[in-house]
Amino acid sequence: MQSKKAQNTAGKLIWEIACRRLEKTVPTEVMTEIHEIRVLGYDGSEISLSCPAGKGQEGYEEKYRDILTENLCWAAGHDITVNFQYKKKGLPSGKTTEKISGEKHVLGKAVLMLVIAAAIFCALILGVNINSNKTFRETFYETASGKVADNLRIIHLSDLHNSTYGADNSELIRRIELLAPDIIVMTGDMTEKSDGTADVTVELCKSLVNTAPVYYIYGNNEESEFMNFEAMEHEEIESLFLEKDRELRLESFKDLDGGFRELLEAAGVNVLWNEKATVEVKGVSVDIFGILTGDTDNFWNYIGEDYESFLTEDQDHFKLLLSHEPYIFETFGQGEWADLILCGQTHGGVVRLPKLGGLYEHKNGFFPELKGAYVYGQYDLGGPSLIVSSGLTNRKAVRINNQPELVVVDVARY
Repeated sequence: MQSKKAQNTAGKLIWEIACRRLEKTVPTEVMTEIHEIRVLGYDGSEISLSCPAGKGQEGYEEKYRDILTENLCWAAGHDITVNFQYKKKGLPSGKTTEKISGEKHVLGKAVLMLVIAAAIFCALILGVNINSNKTFRETFYETASGKVADNLRIIHLSDLHNSTYGADNSELIRRIELLAPDIIVMTGDMTEKSDGTADVTVELCKSLVNTAPVYYIYGNNEESEFMNFEAMEHEEIESLFLEKDRELRLESFKDLDGGFRELLEAAGVNVLWNEKATVEVKGVSVDIFGILTGDTDNFWNYIGEDYESFLTEDQDHFKLLLSHEPYIFETFGQGEWADLILCGQTHGGVVRLPKLGGLYEHKNGFFPELKGAYVYGQYDLGGPSLIVSSGLTNRKAVRINNQPELVVVDVARY
């Protein structure tokens, strides 16, 4: 006994044979209408036909039942019943099941082509950005202060995460030399804690100190890798920060640090742990304060006294504040922070979208800039300028529309 599929195939073959016979005996216009008929099924004794609904199935049956029955029986070699079926409920007018199936196939093919095109487009975007991220861009910012007599150029590096540009970062070093900075600052996460080495950062610092004074603050990677804050209880950390004697506090930090600060200082770098340093540049005194932790809950308790001294003493000095994270400024808002604030941490939101800004930031989640977070670029804090770098790393998550960045800040008198 034949399967239903085999019987339907036989029915279509019988139909084709019958049509070829009819073509020899009937006018062309008749065959044109007959060719619009479709075989719906065949069970060996009955063949089901469907005609275009728009032209009236009943008219086809009246005109062609006899001639089709005769020729189909001849083609089959035995008597068969010809059954004209009318449009089924739910089918669009004028469309047979066979036609609808074909249209679904075409639609499915179109959707597949769109998916393939989208995949190719995404792969292209990804490839372009991966290639672009092998190098870094330079972003220039300008700000003004009556405390400077001549242009003061500050180069800001952040979130390198042990990335390299050229052998031993030769490309990065060469560009910094050509930009001729007066001060170089590093705002943390220059190392990558999962690598277990600080060699990339130390070697970079050894080269850069020959170009300009270098000031370094820790980010969360340095804190985790070298100070091991993650393994400490909150009370232990608090006792370190709240030690009233500044020298004892710094000695405790150094004991905890495990030697990274010593490596940086041996390379000629100024490391700032809630400390101030002063440097004379082009006849201007610049006070630089480096925040060790951006813990917003305990910021004022931890460094309030030292920070107030930095801010209020020698007010004719240009005040430069370094913080790895911008969160304290989001939390406490505008105020007398400093003349210029430089931060990192956010990686610019990793993926940057037109009008929407960064896609994701660790603390503020998806679309952080729509929530008012400081993620990338220059912000006005009611006088002080806050500049948040998108960082120099090209490792791990692929940056889209967000090439690694070397920040150059020019401070002019006006």
